[in-house]
Amino acid sequence: MARVARHPRTGAPRGTGGPADGSRTGRCSGGTGHVISLRDLTRADVPAVRLIYDVGSVAFLPRGPMGEDEALAYVRTVGRDASGARSVHTFGVDADGDLVGVVRLRVSAPHGHLSYILRRDAWGHGHATRAVTLLLAFAFGSLGLSAVHAKHHPDNERSGRVLSRVGFVRTAAAGRESCYVLCREAYDPCPPIAGRE
Repeated sequence: MARVARHPRTGAPRGTGGPADGSRTGRCSGGTGHVISLRDLTRADVPAVRLIYDVGSVAFLPRGPMGEDEALAYVRTVGRDASGARSVHTFGVDADGDLVGVVRLRVSAPHGHLSYILRRDAWGHGHATRAVTLLLAFAFGSLGLSAVHAKHHPDNERSGRVLSRVGFVRTAAAGRESCYVLCREAYDPCPPIAGRE
C-alpha cells in the first residue's frame, strides 16, 4: 500500500505534488486533462467565491447570489473553521490553478454530510465528480467516517449523476430534496469518472 503524506495540522492527505503544491486533500486528473485539487480558501479567493455563488450557480439552492461582503465573511469563517478542531471541512475546488468551486463536509461522527457548488461555466467537465472523489477519500480515510450523506434539489439531475457516479445510493426524497448515502463498506476509491456531469 502506498504511503500518503499528511498535512501536519489536519492530517489530511497532501497533494501528490508534495507540500509546496498547496493542496490539502490530494489531486485528481481525469479524461479532460484538468488537474483537480482541494485546497484552503484565502482572502485572495473572494472574487472567485462570488463567481461560484452567482445567480446561475445558486439556481437549485435556497439562497441568492453572494455579494462581496458576504464572500469576504464566508472566506474568513472558513479560515477560522480550519484553524482548530472542527466539525466542518470546507475546501476550494482548484482546476489547474483556477478556483471553480467549493466542497464542504459537515461531520457529526461517525457520519458526514457532503455538499458542493461549482461555478456554472465549470459544469459538465467532471470537476464535481473528481472533487467529491477527493473529499470522500478524506472522509473515509483521514476522518474514518462510516457513512457520508448528501442531498440535492430534485430538478438538479446533474448533481444526482455526480453522486451516483461516485457510489452514493438514493435513499429517499425528503420534501424538495433527493437524499443519498454512501457507506464506507461500499466506497470505491477509484470510481469511474468518464462522462459529463
